[in-house]
Amino acid sequence: MLTLHAFKPFLGSRSPSPFVVKAEALLAMSGQPYQVEHADIRKAPRGKFPVLADGSEVIPDSALIQRHLEQRYDVDYDGHLSAEERAIALAFQRLIETKRSIDATGYGDRYDVFVLSDTDEDEFIDVEAEAFENYRALLGPNAVYRRR
Repeated sequence: MLTLHAFKPFLGSRSPSPFVVKAEALLAMSGQPYQVEHADIRKAPRGKFPVLADGSEVIPDSALIQRHLEQRYDVDYDGHLSAEERAIALAFQRLIETKRSIDATGYGDRYDVFVLSDTDEDEFIDVEAEAFENYRALLGPNAVYRRR
């Protein structure tokens, strides 16, 4: 059985870490049986959570956990997306994760988020702009999207 090593629930949330919540959501969507074990972060590889134990394999980091689940268990989280949509989704996923990490420091309100696009293909321009609008609430009120 897969074991996700994570923080204990905190202030009514599943975890104080959005990366742990992401990893648990990925596990739930994978359809694989798993358990969550609240562990001591000082014993975690890289000194951070989440960490997935799959037999003797130890996989730290939510992005590596996603890749592991996709490769080992043939899970395709984005199978319904085109290659272009996958690229845009990945870019916004990483941007939102970075923004949440900055917010977790308590200084997120001191930063603005700028998305500068070099897209020059008409069919991607609209998709990219729509993706930005869909994620604007997660990026904060000072998020700006601009094409060069």
